[in-house]
Amino acid sequence: MLKRSRLLLCGFLLARSGQGFDTGHHRDMTRNALMREGFGQQAIEIVVLQNWLTDFYAGQENVSIKALFAETPDLAAIDEAEWVHFDNLVNTGPVRTYWNTLIQSTAAQMYRRMQSKADDPLAILTLLGISLHAVQDFYTHSTWIEAHHPSPGSPFLALTWMDAEARQLLPQDPIRTGIYPDKNGPRGFRHADLNKDSYERENWDRSYALAYIATRQWVRGFRAFVEANKPGFWARCIQDARITGPELDTLTTGLDASYKVSEVLGKWKGSGSSGGDVARMMDPYYQFKKTVSGYKLAFIKQAILFELSNDLHNAVTMPNPRVLRPLPTGVPLPHFDPVPLDETAVVLSMPMVKSTNSPNDPFDEVNDHSMYARSTFQFSGSGDFSQEFVDATQLFNSGRKPFKWQVIWFVPNIVTDVAIHIELWNEGASSPAEDHRIDISGSPIDPTVGLHYLLDTHQCRINNQTRPCDRNNMVTVQGQIPPRGQMSFSVETQMLARP
Repeated sequence: MLKRSRLLLCGFLLARSGQGFDTGHHRDMTRNALMREGFGQQAIEIVVLQNWLTDFYAGQENVSIKALFAETPDLAAIDEAEWVHFDNLVNTGPVRTYWNTLIQSTAAQMYRRMQSKADDPLAILTLLGISLHAVQDFYTHSTWIEAHHPSPGSPFLALTWMDAEARQLLPQDPIRTGIYPDKNGPRGFRHADLNKDSYERENWDRSYALAYIATRQWVRGFRAFVEANKPGFWARCIQDARITGPELDTLTTGLDASYKVSEVLGKWKGSGSSGGDVARMMDPYYQFKKTVSGYKLAFIKQAILFELSNDLHNAVTMPNPRVLRPLPTGVPLPHFDPVPLDETAVVLSMPMVKSTNSPNDPFDEVNDHSMYARSTFQFSGSGDFSQEFVDATQLFNSGRKPFKWQVIWFVPNIVTDVAIHIELWNEGASSPAEDHRIDISGSPIDPTVGLHYLLDTHQCRINNQTRPCDRNNMVTVQGQIPPRGQMSFSVETQMLARP
């Protein structure tokens, strides 16, 4: 059995015998932000997995599976994880208390763990994943966006809570977060009323962009904090942490479970598969549940979640809360400078897909309501940077446009060309192995669509032809070979702005 000991060493992991932004959005922004902050791929995936565990355990009371965790260490995590989502704060004062507690508790834990005799990068990456979940949730669970009264077409707001506090720019409107569970709150103030968890919700794009900026700010602040207290540790042991052996397979299994379980429960990116497709999640769910992995042990048994959750619980429920194990006297808290506005958001929107099969086609079971899209973005600079995005299955939407499939990817302002590759898939009934890729290109060689978005001219180059591709000049593509479909999409840019 794996012990609580160091699984992740500096550079290597040794071989050894409901709530919040929906999972897909947490994953996408975290990957994008950590890539921009220089993290290695495996370090990114550990943070992504630990970020998801915060929702995984907090959501168990919403599904009929809590009993599956009886008499296991996981059960305690279910009760603790609910406090890491920035919920139930009725005005600006409690919001400030929660922020201050989150910073103090995260810093105190990080300091103790990096000062221990045994380097434990997994603990630091776990703490980053959990704390980032709370940071990201603030911008989707609160009235922060609405309090700044964005106008249609205006740039994405890049003013974080820390920016506003430091510059005394808090909005005059009270800042609050939704009441959860919804049954405990008055209409208009419930989580269901205020959240912007997926792209089905108004202002989702603005909250996503701001949570992305806040993610980078949080990581930068704690990188400086770690380097000030243990020089070289961040770059050597955190940013470039690597894995080998069985724990690499376990990481892959966990990430696979995070997608399949969230998708079936309708928590990947808004409404999607559920009900009859529950078979898709059972194997990865049970595989993940029964696995005794270093990632789950770090999350549960090392008290990382419990200590942070206990402090945040007190911040929500007590009049004068304090961090139970604060930083030693004389150790300063992290400082969070504004993130430079040196990026542009590239926005891919896919407002229409449909099947174009005829009843006589061999794939006539490919219906509009079971499609999902995969898209890959890439640019070249000092290195090659790419990221894949998977959109929600548009179940129960037959014959109409899909829910607002939208991808937001941030690239440096110096980038002039982003390659985008789009695939359309039909979801199988019980397993991803049954999924069919749908022809949307009309090419007998490649059923997918590839294009280059040119940021200097705001046009798309497709099949060696350059054309406008904004929302007023939608690109429509159609396949010819069954299973075949039709898709319309646009690509645009959006700037960031800070008062």
